[in-house]
Amino acid sequence: GDEVAWIAGAASPIGWSIRPTDPNDGDMIYFSGPTRVYVSPCVAERALGGKPALQVDVAKREVRLSFRAPAGEGCAEMSPVCGLEGSFGQLAAGPWVFVCKQSGIDVSIPFTVTTVTSRTVYYVDRRAKGSQNGTSWTDAFTDLQSALAAAPSFCEIRVARGTYRPDSWSDLYPGDQTSTFKLKTGVTLKGGFAGVGSSNPNQRDVLVHETVLSGDLLGNDDASVIRSRLVGHASRADNCHHVVTAVNTSSTAVLDGFTIQGGHAFGSSSPGASTYGGGLYIDGASPVIRNCLIAGNAAAFYGGGIYCRGDCAPTFIDCVLADNWSAWRGGGMYKDWGSRVTMERCLISNNSTVYDGGGIANHTEGELVLSNCILSGNLCTGLDSGRGGAIYCSFAQVTLNHCTLAGNFATFGAGLACASSNEPGSSDVDVRNSIIWDLGDSLWIGDSSIVQIAYSDVQGGWSGQGNLDADPRFVDAGRWDDRSTPREPTDDTWFDGDYRLAWDSPCVDAGDPSESLVPNAKDFGGRSRRSGVAVDMGAYEQRNEPPIADAGPDVAGFSIDGVSGDVTLDAGRSLDPEGQALTYRWYRDGRLVSSQQRFTTTLPVGEYAFTLIVNDGIRDSAPDEVIAGVWPIIPTVAGVSPSTIDRKKPAQALIAMLMLPSGRRATDFNLAEPMLLFPGAVAATKQTTMVWMNGAVYAIARFEMPQVLDALTTDGQVELRLVGALKDDRYFSGTDTVTIK
Repeated sequence: GDEVAWIAGAASPIGWSIRPTDPNDGDMIYFSGPTRVYVSPCVAERALGGKPALQVDVAKREVRLSFRAPAGEGCAEMSPVCGLEGSFGQLAAGPWVFVCKQSGIDVSIPFTVTTVTSRTVYYVDRRAKGSQNGTSWTDAFTDLQSALAAAPSFCEIRVARGTYRPDSWSDLYPGDQTSTFKLKTGVTLKGGFAGVGSSNPNQRDVLVHETVLSGDLLGNDDASVIRSRLVGHASRADNCHHVVTAVNTSSTAVLDGFTIQGGHAFGSSSPGASTYGGGLYIDGASPVIRNCLIAGNAAAFYGGGIYCRGDCAPTFIDCVLADNWSAWRGGGMYKDWGSRVTMERCLISNNSTVYDGGGIANHTEGELVLSNCILSGNLCTGLDSGRGGAIYCSFAQVTLNHCTLAGNFATFGAGLACASSNEPGSSDVDVRNSIIWDLGDSLWIGDSSIVQIAYSDVQGGWSGQGNLDADPRFVDAGRWDDRSTPREPTDDTWFDGDYRLAWDSPCVDAGDPSESLVPNAKDFGGRSRRSGVAVDMGAYEQRNEPPIADAGPDVAGFSIDGVSGDVTLDAGRSLDPEGQALTYRWYRDGRLVSSQQRFTTTLPVGEYAFTLIVNDGIRDSAPDEVIAGVWPIIPTVAGVSPSTIDRKKPAQALIAMLMLPSGRRATDFNLAEPMLLFPGAVAATKQTTMVWMNGAVYAIARFEMPQVLDALTTDGQVELRLVGALKDDRYFSGTDTVTIK
């Protein structure tokens, strides 16, 4: 059914999204996205106009998220929320849009629902116990190779959570290191399904229901092995050379929602196919790889994670290429001979090689196009020879737009290096709207390459229009731990960071002001690319969210004289999503009454509305209202002990009894608000209630004697007034006398 709920906490999703992104008419579709951070669902619903609700408009093909009165209750509770998530479906085939047009939320996500019956769907689940013909989840294939063998063109293969190995098929010898999952033209592979045993086996979440394609044929990989010792390590000796292979396929070959790990391209001691591309080997193919994690793969020569060559144009969208290693070039990827590789919103992190291109090696007559990508913590371990910590380019083209290169390292060109084995050689490098901020000299040009950089922040500086050389002020930059072996980088550990821009970053609104954005252009996190006067530099678009005013729960005070009393208002729960200092404005009847976070004011008996607005130095918050009431006390009977206090030999504490008003029960007493003793407004340190023999209910409180004597400055007979609170915001009070000597 159609459901929507608040996301608890303050760590909101980066952007609005639906999953799956290309649903079928049999799919349940899940959505999530950020709102401002509110202190509770009740406060959020009051700010947005009511409870969140979904409406499916079949005529307009819209799924609308809206807010309908009344709002929830419990606004006094501290239970922060930061976004919304839910599900809807199943929907008829055709174009749809998920939309929300609300104050503070402006979302429009177009998507297309395809008909399951318009193409064959095969199912794979290693836990299936049925006939294993792939026609349903119950009768699913238990290995992916069987499904690939049966799959005709224009079909979809759905794979449930679990680990699948390419040798687990009856027609192959178990342990065959040449076994690989071969992508096919016209076949879409989707991982991340709940599968057998779930109430909805078609539920898809690639993080929750991880689907792993593993080259570890015996399941014995030792994850603790450092990079330089992968060659010949016993735990990797059984691994296949390429986990996934794409040869001469078109862009209709799709791999979506898988983890690819454990590939070990060490099939020969000489350069060749069996020593390239441990995770994914592409030759003359143009597959679309989406929502995949390619990690923990290795190669003897080129492309620990990915190797790509020939007349082809593979596309990677929303992928992670991490923790891969090669012993020669291209720790993460090696792109070779004429291929054009496009990567959009991808993370290339903590890959390493010995010589060239810790992250990516781009070689010979091809083009590498990266948009809204992050390359972080990539490493060339050759201390005397490493070139291009993030990217190495030789006789090829590189285009970077809205990318962040950070924490990469190589002796020559921590971020990017260009070199050619035969002079005069050159590459063409075009960098725009990017940040290159690495460990050491970010750029190194060792040939005749043409490097054009504009509207970018480059450590050490680079000539070009709109360029900066200034700390980009990341929210939390990544860092290396060299384990006290600075001359042995192969054992270093990379801790990745948060490369969003701080509110005062010089890279905010510093991108190309004339950049023409495609419709619905998104940053690395999936948010709208332009949020200010110009685009930002780097992979993330910084968004200054307005601060959140929280005037606190309604408050009450008491009046002893029946005319006026004091109340204290506190905005301490107000917050700014970016953590900036706030200023405060309190209004009553449209008039500014205080600019303090917390203040006390005297009011006549009655109820009054106060409005709070906070500002983060850039934007005002939405107003928040609190009601303050002052009520006459209800007179009752009080008693204190001891009745005589000797300043030289005082008792440790003063014990007070205050009878609750007639008709009130012990449960009506507000234990959370300390009883007060006047003069001095001394607060009780302990309090409880008891029922007397005659049925009267008393509140009993302990006051520490040093505090009492500090408040009683004169000796002799002194009248003490006790004030207690009831849960309905009324107060009761009585007096007794003591003698001070």
